[in-house]
Amino acid sequence: MKKTVQITAALSLVVFGLTLSGAQAQALKYAGKTITVVTFDGPQIGEPLRRHAPEFERLTGAKVNIVLTTFGDLFPRLLTDFQNANSFDAGVFAPQWLGDYVSAGYLAPLDTLIKGNAALKWGEIAPFFREFSATYAGKTYTVPFDGDFQMVYYRRDLWANAQYKKDFKAKYKYDLRAPRTWKEYRDMAEFFNGKIVDGKRIYGAVEAMARNQQSYWILGSRASAYMQWKGTSQGIFFDVANMKPLINEEGFVRALTEWKEIQKFAPPNVLNYGTGEVRNGFTKAGESALAIDWGDIGSLSADKDSVVKGKLGSVILPGSDEYWDRDANKWVKMAGGKINYAPYAAFGGWSGAVNAKSKNQDVAFDFLAFVGQPSNSNEDVTIGITGFNPYRTSHFKSADLYVKNGMDAGDAKSYLNAISSSLRNKNLVLDYRVPGASRYQQAMDVGVSEALSGQKTPKVALDGVAAEWEKITNELGRAKQLNIYRQSLKLQSLQ
Repeated sequence: MKKTVQITAALSLVVFGLTLSGAQAQALKYAGKTITVVTFDGPQIGEPLRRHAPEFERLTGAKVNIVLTTFGDLFPRLLTDFQNANSFDAGVFAPQWLGDYVSAGYLAPLDTLIKGNAALKWGEIAPFFREFSATYAGKTYTVPFDGDFQMVYYRRDLWANAQYKKDFKAKYKYDLRAPRTWKEYRDMAEFFNGKIVDGKRIYGAVEAMARNQQSYWILGSRASAYMQWKGTSQGIFFDVANMKPLINEEGFVRALTEWKEIQKFAPPNVLNYGTGEVRNGFTKAGESALAIDWGDIGSLSADKDSVVKGKLGSVILPGSDEYWDRDANKWVKMAGGKINYAPYAAFGGWSGAVNAKSKNQDVAFDFLAFVGQPSNSNEDVTIGITGFNPYRTSHFKSADLYVKNGMDAGDAKSYLNAISSSLRNKNLVLDYRVPGASRYQQAMDVGVSEALSGQKTPKVALDGVAAEWEKITNELGRAKQLNIYRQSLKLQSLQ
């Protein structure tokens, strides 16, 4: 676990952007002040906040109350508090909710505070998180703590097996390698399904398919390479000219159809799998050759109960050799045999924001900056219990950070390469950030569930989602929603 930094009152305190003389340090800058921060009770996400709070209190004199709540309650609880009591000075939540919170004026812009906090090392945060995830309408509103990308995990030991290599090439006519496209992923799931590994029969792949268990983000990951090829500002969820839903375009329909087929190579109860079951099934039970998840499987591979330590392979989300041109209404083949990769920053990474009506904005920001500064985040991203994944350049400089906390060196190298290749990709897909985001997600969750369970075909299910999205957009105001969506993608307003 984290080793606290030992600092005496006689030394200057610059750890969290505060520079105090010895006498000032003895007085403590925020003595007598109290802040309240609310977040998810995972135990992930809440764990690092609770662990760092005592050290911040010791260094500043401030009292930090951490309030934990369920994920389902977090968004409405923050919204209600912002509208009424304003009892929370800060919140750690999904950047996707900025559309609701910023447009209503509930969050404080942080640009000036960030410039005054050298220890936060803002420029070291990956450009995507600085320029897209943390910003809204040209201003910065959050401090990133987490780099969320969905990616593919596979068993390096199985892929290195000479007999499997020979048999795979004989059947599929190409080499067994980390999957580059969704077709290759499907072939590999089929190939390994039913193989006997370490004395037990394994499945080809395991993915979260349960209702109300974040499965809709998997659909975004599977559709991204089909729907976006021009860069982050193109977007995949709505037409940037008129806010027409793209969720029932051919790229999404194909992705959902292919996803449903994976059920043939997955555990029979995969429709009940959420992220927890995926992580446990892959890392502890060793029940599959492939898995899709955020970065958590990487750090969890080092757990004492992990059966994949020393065997873990990680790779950027598969791409496609063709994409759906929504304007031409046709599939377009990539030139020269190239592959279009469009890694999806699903959810966007947990981030901290300050209440615009807080009477202690400086204290709240300094606490968030303290949690997010390299001296703390460099270790937090290596510990599975935090739920935080790499997002700073320093997180990729060496695998030593991860090895020190129990991760196998080969696993760590593969893991960091997969995340860094996602971060460097200029076609990274941003989650939609508009007012009513949770309502759009709920409608998407229903449609995904209907298709995966066989109640409706993928096309019919997604047509239903599109119809619900149109109702939500019309209710909230199409022009307003369109301009906010465009701003989130760093496009100019049409007004």
